Parts: sequence; C-alpha cells; structure tokens
Amino acid sequence: MRIDSPSSLYTWSAFCPNEAKEAGIECCRMLWGPEKLHEFRQLRTTPGTKTLMGMNEVNEPSQANMSPAAGVKLWNEDIRPFGLKGYRLVSPAVTSAPSGLQWFQDFFAKCGDYDGQKHCGVDIMAIHYYGTQVSAFQGYVTKFHDVFGIPIWVTEFACENFSGQGGQCSKDDVWTFMTGVTSWMNATPWIEAYFAFGLLHDMWNVNYENQLMDKDGRPTDLGSYFLWA
Repeated sequence: MRIDSPSSLYTWSAFCPNEAKEAGIECCRMLWGPEKLHEFRQLRTTPGTKTLMGMNEVNEPSQANMSPAAGVKLWNEDIRPFGLKGYRLVSPAVTSAPSGLQWFQDFFAKCGDYDGQKHCGVDIMAIHYYGTQVSAFQGYVTKFHDVFGIPIWVTEFACENFSGQGGQCSKDDVWTFMTGVTSWMNATPWIEAYFAFGLLHDMWNVNYENQLMDKDGRPTDLGSYFLWA
C-alpha cells in the first residue's frame, strides 16, 4: 500500500496471487522465517516484484522468534545480496513490544558493512504497531526514524489493546484511530507505505472491528476508507 493509492501488497510469504499483477499492484515477497526458506529461495526472483521483505516479528515468540544474530545470518545470506541486483530490501519486522528497538540496534551492530551497502542493505524499515492511541502510534513510529534514519513501512497496525488491562477498541475508537494515524502517515514524508491489519477473513487474535474485508471478500466501510479515502 503506497501512501496515495493501493500499489503494493504482501502475503506474509513468498507467494503472490495472480490478481496482483492483473491489477497492477506489486506483490512483495517475504521470507517469513527460517522454516520458509525453501519456498523463499524458489520464488524470490519470480517476475512481478522488485521488493523483498525480511522476517516477520522477529522479537515475538509466537512468530519468527529470532535473535539478532540469527536474523543477521539469514538476512546476509538470503536477502542482502539481492540489494546489489536492483531489489529494494525491507528489513525484518518487529512488534511494538519494547524489545523491538533493541533488536534492531543489535541487528545493525552485528550485520556489517562489508559490501558497501548502507544500513546492511536495508532500504526500508518494517515495524508493527498495535495500540489504541494515535499519539502513542506517532511517538513510536517517529522514534524508530529518529534512531535509525531509514524510511519506514508500517507493515501491520490496528486499534488493538494487547495489554490485558482496560477495554478493547469500540467501532468508534477504531475509526478514530484509523483516520488519525493514516492522515498523519500521509503527511509524513519518511513513511513510504502502510498496511493495516487486516484485509482478512480470519482476524486471528485482533479485534474484528478492525476488519477491512467482509465474508464475501468485499471491503467493509473501514476497508473502503483505507483503500480509497
């Protein structure tokens, strides 16, 4: 998703639907984690994309769950070399847990600059955010840019309270959050793209008020706002 119009998507995998190409939307291929390496190696240079994405939520035990050292090894061996072949490279993604910033600091300290690429070949930083306050979202995203100075993709976000304390977002809360964060991101030049959670039938453990697609595959009112407002 580009800031001004739908222009890219990803599927948390190296797979890309044929419909993306037909619609003129770039599908970015992701190496979700070590267990998906074989699939990624098979599909990463398939025509239709010039953007490769690193591992998903490396600081989350239920997701890719990788140490910075393990992340560096996988990145340097299977993603970084493609930056020298004209691909744009999106970093591994971290959750909005406090450990995310430190994970990236350790990652960049370990990955080395041996091939002349800045920031270990990372062209774009991927971060996720789940919370309920627009101001907290803004502060979180801004901190990553202040520390690393790399353009940002917010590759997951939603009005979701994972703290275990307080209430969950109402429909009105979700709309306030969506309109607030997207208008801010549209006006922030170093945020290149954002991807709301989610254009999905199954929202997993995320509040269904954030759902962007209905049971028939059509955009919800929130989805229509996200895609075209």
